[in-house]
Amino acid sequence: DLNHPDVRIAVQDDDGITDIAKSLFPRATLVSFPQMVDTKQRLIDVANGKADVTFDDAYYAQLFLDQNPGQLKRLPVANPLQVFANTLMFDNDDWRMKVLLDTAINELQNAGTMTRLVEKYTGRKDAFLPVTKPYDTGAML
Repeated sequence: DLNHPDVRIAVQDDDGITDIAKSLFPRATLVSFPQMVDTKQRLIDVANGKADVTFDDAYYAQLFLDQNPGQLKRLPVANPLQVFANTLMFDNDDWRMKVLLDTAINELQNAGTMTRLVEKYTGRKDAFLPVTKPYDTGAML
């Protein structure tokens, strides 16, 4: 049970991990450090006993686990605690650029290119959660 005052959750000031901890585990104690510190510090704090748990995405957590075998244990969860979309920023008035990028990204996703690129550059198919294809019903007709 992570929602207990004796549980210390490593977070960074004002980031998404802090929001997850506060909303899902409000009774837990937060062990926080400034935004300027490398996010890997959360994992180091758990490994060194300064905190009991932290949250990270599968890819970056696995990099740490590979580089520091036996120092941490991944807790099994049925579903992600939170999902954040990747975003691109550009001028509000540049709607043509948005349409162009949305179309190109959708084509890459629908063709399976995104999945292949993620696996090529991370070595894992599950490093990032894929977007469900709009025509995928999950069952054969």
